[in-house]
Amino acid sequence: MKLKILSALAIVLATAAFTPEEEVVFDDNGNKLPDSSVNSPLANWKILKLAESRALNGVGLVDIFGGGGCTGAFLDTGAGPDGPAYVLSNGHCAGPNLMKPTDVLVDKAVTPGMNFRFNYFIDAGPAVRKVAIKRIAYATMHNTDVTVFELDATFGQVIKAGFIPHRIAAQDPARGTRVEMVGVPQSGVRRAERFVRRSTCEIGGRANLREGGYDFTGAFRHQCSSVGGSSGSPVISLETHEIVAINNTGVDDKALDEPECAIDRPCEVASDGRVRTDVNTNYAQRVSDIPSCFDGKGVFNIRQDGCRLEK
Repeated sequence: MKLKILSALAIVLATAAFTPEEEVVFDDNGNKLPDSSVNSPLANWKILKLAESRALNGVGLVDIFGGGGCTGAFLDTGAGPDGPAYVLSNGHCAGPNLMKPTDVLVDKAVTPGMNFRFNYFIDAGPAVRKVAIKRIAYATMHNTDVTVFELDATFGQVIKAGFIPHRIAAQDPARGTRVEMVGVPQSGVRRAERFVRRSTCEIGGRANLREGGYDFTGAFRHQCSSVGGSSGSPVISLETHEIVAINNTGVDDKALDEPECAIDRPCEVASDGRVRTDVNTNYAQRVSDIPSCFDGKGVFNIRQDGCRLEK
């Protein structure tokens, strides 16, 4: 679980907040690199540019702190032109302070000033488009780690502006599924390069996680590179181009002096209760229950029959 604080304003806003810094970077062969390699050319990710990456222009920055925060993805919900536009991110990205482990937020206000930035490419300049986040349609950190934000724009307006939505898969990915993880890494990254990047890897096995009092069931292991700011990055199947998971945590080298299962040191919990820390993997959360909660008009409705998210 990783929020990256990038400004003095952010520090003031988050005095009592959760301020983790995930740094779990791999090379192209899945070998873990030290935290100091965040800016190394050996790291498994590529900075994307505007002209070559139009299909990924709906992945951008969830701006929580006035210039920093998490990653989100504009969703294809089947909405009509006048339907709401939604962005998927992590539950721990719902605002500057963490919710409780058992909280489920529905139709809640957001911190004033929060916005989503489309076209967040290194060479986009004035083509970056900022859209205010209107509300939290849904958020939880109970068993999973997801937020569905509603933007202050219609689905049609966002589409007309040229941004590409992403559909969420209704089924979990199989082990070995080739994926790309697209996000806005920030922690330790050179300030001039904190823009959308693409990392590729495979979906690994599954694990039940515990981190700082939060439990996440059935998380997916992966070895796409991830640092603070990569929270909420969509994990997209290279075959179907659907979002099959959402990145949320990994073990920070600096947290290895902390107790097992502490913040930034998530542990895997076995069926007999034993725990272990795996420094050679990152983790992503399941998303396959989310499509069941959008109605035929593309409107999020937690109360509709068949919605499988926790209420």
